Amino acid sequence: MQQIVLNIKDNSKREFFKELLKQLDFVEVVSVNEEPFEPTNLLEGLKASLVEVDAHLKGEIKLQTAKEFLDEL
Repeated sequence: MQQIVLNIKDNSKREFFKELLKQLDFVEVVSVNEEPFEPTNLLEGLKASLVEVDAHLKGEIKLQTAKEFLDEL
């Protein structure tokens, strides 16, 4: 199996293209990424996480355990 990544620049054509792909029985659409990857969002999230870890280490907040996180799922 081969993978092909397409960037559709015209948003008005995106829905048309997705419908076209659904009609092809030899194509499997695994995922559609509606938003482009933004490194700034990644950095902002990482910074916020580090602030939380620092606050946890200072005893200011209590972070949930892995078990608590998995129980939420």
